[in-house]
Amino acid sequence: QQLGYRVYPWDTSRLSKEELAHTAERVKPEAVFAVNYRNGLAEACAELNLQLACWEIDPCVTPPACSAPPESVWIHTWRKANIESFQQAGFSQVEWLPLAANEKRRQPVKLSPQESEHYGAPVSFVGASTLDRVVECHTAFHEALRRAHPAEALLSQEIVEAVLSDQRADFSVYKVPELVETLFPSWCAAEVEAGRPDPSGWLGEISAAEKRLNIVAGLGQFNIQVWGDSGWKNAEVGGACYRGMAGHYREINRIYNASQINLDIG
Repeated sequence: QQLGYRVYPWDTSRLSKEELAHTAERVKPEAVFAVNYRNGLAEACAELNLQLACWEIDPCVTPPACSAPPESVWIHTWRKANIESFQQAGFSQVEWLPLAANEKRRQPVKLSPQESEHYGAPVSFVGASTLDRVVECHTAFHEALRRAHPAEALLSQEIVEAVLSDQRADFSVYKVPELVETLFPSWCAAEVEAGRPDPSGWLGEISAAEKRLNIVAGLGQFNIQVWGDSGWKNAEVGGACYRGMAGHYREINRIYNASQINLDIG
């Protein structure tokens, strides 16, 4: 908008494929921009002859295979280590774009008494829960295991729970890949070599979502205020207060200014 463009939200998480196509045909956008990549987005844009640029900023360790024309998709990822993963998934235009803040937007502002009361928090968190990916990740892991190890596939749920349970014991050290490697030596490497996602990545995403939820819920005793998707309602059992979505421009700046501590979970 600051550059003079009109911006129209394209709700890929709620609308049907037909409705999304209808919206794109009516709006006739010059390009599609996304924060975080969603499975199938590149293909949907390619079908509509749209260019896609994605800024990946939340945990995403298992990029799905891309069948869209490589020249129609740009991925900008916050972690250098993710570049190779996206390239192996079929994305050829991948660049590292580190996280940063717009100094014109993110600066101290004078809050009204009403704003201070409304947004004030001893601890706040603003961001995605990533819980919307959990079911998809479970399914993908089970399918990959059934394809490579049909005999063990009957115990797939027990295997998943064993790995995640071990990881839950210490969220400060990421152990999922080595745990999967211990159970199935060379399996993950063989999948990657065959052009498929690393199976441990699916469990890694589930673990990342659990870690975020666990930390936020654990701060309920400090009256943590949480803004983001509805997945954060699950943190209310620990005493966290879910406040709904936050506007990315004016509102989120008020939240940061009114918080004594704003938490980020890497």
